[in-house]
Amino acid sequence: MRVWYIALLPRKIASTLFTNLLPLYVAYTLGRDSVDVGVVAASVWLAYIPGSFIWGYLADRTRRCRFITVSSIIVYSILLILFTRVGGLLDLVALCLLIGFFGSAIPPVEDILIAEGSSRDEWCDESRSYGIVSEIGDLLGLAMGALVLSFYEHVQVVYLCGFLALSSALASLIFVEDPMIMVERKMVRLERCIGSVEKLSMILVSQDLYGERIARLAYPRIGVDPSRSILFFGIGALTFTMATDAIFTFIAIYLCRVLGIPQSIAFTILLLNEIGSIAGYILFKDVYEYYGSYRSLRLSAFIRAILILTLIPCGYLPYIAAVIVDTIILMVVGIFYTLFALSSRVVRMEMIPEGWMGLYACLTRIGSIAGMAIGGYIVTQYGFDHLFTIAGILFLSSCILFHLA
Repeated sequence: MRVWYIALLPRKIASTLFTNLLPLYVAYTLGRDSVDVGVVAASVWLAYIPGSFIWGYLADRTRRCRFITVSSIIVYSILLILFTRVGGLLDLVALCLLIGFFGSAIPPVEDILIAEGSSRDEWCDESRSYGIVSEIGDLLGLAMGALVLSFYEHVQVVYLCGFLALSSALASLIFVEDPMIMVERKMVRLERCIGSVEKLSMILVSQDLYGERIARLAYPRIGVDPSRSILFFGIGALTFTMATDAIFTFIAIYLCRVLGIPQSIAFTILLLNEIGSIAGYILFKDVYEYYGSYRSLRLSAFIRAILILTLIPCGYLPYIAAVIVDTIILMVVGIFYTLFALSSRVVRMEMIPEGWMGLYACLTRIGSIAGMAIGGYIVTQYGFDHLFTIAGILFLSSCILFHLA
């Protein structure tokens, strides 16, 4: 585990707390409907699309990871504090665009620091270690939300988010170091090219020995076209993220309005979802090593589809039973998210070329925006049962796309 993992922990706590508080803030403090909640939440992720690419490109080309990390978090913290001063929808959207843009700097920088700070053989372990720290940040953010919402108003909680982010900027100034040289991903892509040449030679040998028909059968099994894998992986990740954000943008509102759970208890349930994610990093280490990246991606998407569809009949159970079963489902959903988070990080570090590290974040944020916008419309017009059905179908679609990658 590297020290800079801990330096970014307060910022992760603030981001998780603010992200989960935002729908409640817009719905309860400002009195807006679900469509407005979706618009405001989606505006944060809208800025991630150009922001992730720009920050990732700058970090890749300049290697100024520490400067980008510190400066972006400082501006991010100031914007969070200013968030409490606006109330109009257009003002909220404009400020959320800025919050999203400066918040998008960290994910591509994290990937670069992990990829260039360790060898290819260590990527899985480093991703797992950072994933655990990140999930602990999510856990602490939700725990803090469950605690402080019992005593303080939403405005005070947003202030807390701003000061937490600022402390992370100060810690990053000390502990985040720029990579000296950036060669590890180049070496991995070179190895992939060499492997493709070796596989092609195997096809040619099989054609000489066994005829053209055998070669045609061998070609699709060997698969030497990396662009095809990148395409299906990217679309699959987009679809997976769309389903995830369609659910979790509105899950707190579902728990409070449909099941009648108090806000502090709703945060506690989401906290258990994060505990499941942390447990997943511990439980699934051997599973990931056995199945590999692509099988783990497919398994995560398939299990999440089944679990989300199971939420539909659970909503008609008696109050106590519905709360217990939904809590268990959301916790297991968190456990299986681990497989996606770990596998997708390793796959994208292998696939994405230098200067394009922000591309993955762009795709996933497009999925987030689409999921939030579609989710808000479905909840307003049709209700949560339809939302869970569409999300389940999207997870199944991502499973198929990961199979094709």
